[in-house]
Amino acid sequence: MTGPATPAHPDVFADTSVTRLLPIGVPADLVNGENDRIIPMRLGTGYVDQATKAGDRAVLHRVGQTGHVELIVPESAAWAQSVALIKRALGR
Repeated sequence: MTGPATPAHPDVFADTSVTRLLPIGVPADLVNGENDRIIPMRLGTGYVDQATKAGDRAVLHRVGQTGHVELIVPESAAWAQSVALIKRALGR
């Protein structure tokens, strides 16, 4: 919740946009289905470009023949790939 715009804080979304806050100093692994119509691939590639230009480490992992929801379906190959990335990030 951002609340209403005020004279002191006219752009209520300025501190909710990760790209406006770059660099954030946190590595980012983005997982994006190549057939995702909700979060198109261009959003992931755009974020990675902006983050790396700002000095952050950001990697986009493309999952072929996968839409948006399949990324979190426990039985899917896409979910297995996501779990592997999470485990690697946690050092497991």
